[in-house]
Amino acid sequence: MPTLVVSTRDDGFGTYAAAQYTASRIAGAKFVGYEDGGHLLVGHDAEVPAEVLTLLKRVSKP
Repeated sequence: MPTLVVSTRDDGFGTYAAAQYTASRIAGAKFVGYEDGGHLLVGHDAEVPAEVLTLLKRVSKP
């Protein structure tokens, strides 16, 4: 199953390493990591939806 995992290094919940690990353990997963943006991915309001759209287009192809 195509999977997108997104995180930031400065996430106050410390999700970055776990997100990298999770993506590495799921066949075909893509990890997208940002240096900043916190848990809400602030400042990446164009990039993240673009990544999601790319994933959805890939999944919806016959």
